[in-house]
Amino acid sequence: MGSIIELNEWIPIYLGKSRNIEKRIYEHIFIDLHRNTFALKLNCRENMHDKNFRLSVLKIETANYDWVVPKLERYFRDKLNPLIGKQ
Repeated sequence: MGSIIELNEWIPIYLGKSRNIEKRIYEHIFIDLHRNTFALKLNCRENMHDKNFRLSVLKIETANYDWVVPKLERYFRDKLNPLIGKQ
């Protein structure tokens, strides 16, 4: 039998670049499991109800959001290697 590994550090699950953070976080938590969207749908997953999550937000105010933010997301995706999300 394999042994259970205890993780003592946080694990990045997801990175995103939505302009409307409040709406996107709401979707990741509360959207229905059967909705056709790329959301975590955490409230629908009973095995996640007892888990603790940490949210970090990087506020970026720039006129060039659509150019800057995808590059930052790619940098953080390569650095943090989140478990899920579009690559």
